Amino acid sequence: MRCARLRCGHAGIWNAHAAARPPGSNAQLTGGHAATATRPKAGDDAVLSVEVQADLCAAIGGLQEEMRLARKRWQEMAANCWPVNIAGIGGIPAAGALTLIDPNLMGPKTGYAWLVQRITVGGLASGTTFDTAFLYRGKSVDAIQPNALLNLVTGNSPTWHPGSLGLILRDGETVIMKGTGLTATGLIALSMDVIQVATPTLSEYLL
Repeated sequence: MRCARLRCGHAGIWNAHAAARPPGSNAQLTGGHAATATRPKAGDDAVLSVEVQADLCAAIGGLQEEMRLARKRWQEMAANCWPVNIAGIGGIPAAGALTLIDPNLMGPKTGYAWLVQRITVGGLASGTTFDTAFLYRGKSVDAIQPNALLNLVTGNSPTWHPGSLGLILRDGETVIMKGTGLTATGLIALSMDVIQVATPTLSEYLL
């Protein structure tokens, strides 16, 4: 990149100050204090012009490099980010109990993470006497523990929206549904909407 040559014009600035002084005055104001006016020495203007030009070229070059890297980063994020609708898994309660888990279908593959936007448990009994299902995060049924509980849904309110960053699944993790005391006798299904992102770019979404 070629930078246009800059001239500081110190001689012109000095002349403007000199013209503004009252007749017979040998001082000019600098920062609110009287100071002896000193005409720039020959060659000062050229030296400062070269220094300013070099500093400006370096600053512009650094800014261009930052913009190039930022653009490349956004392109990488865009190429590795897309919404996915998980049709889900289902089952029929046995003796009023049902557990739904499938890490291969309800969790991201290696190298990716899911930003979960919606979880719905359809088929639960609703009305005055409604069913309740509990949602957990983990890698197996062993994760069905109080400290892994995410939320609960009911037949009257079967959908949970965690928010854009409210629930993140890393590779190997999945959403597990568990219901007991269920009165529904038909199919109960667990489905989700997620945004899939490449694990190396996940931190960008958290900033």
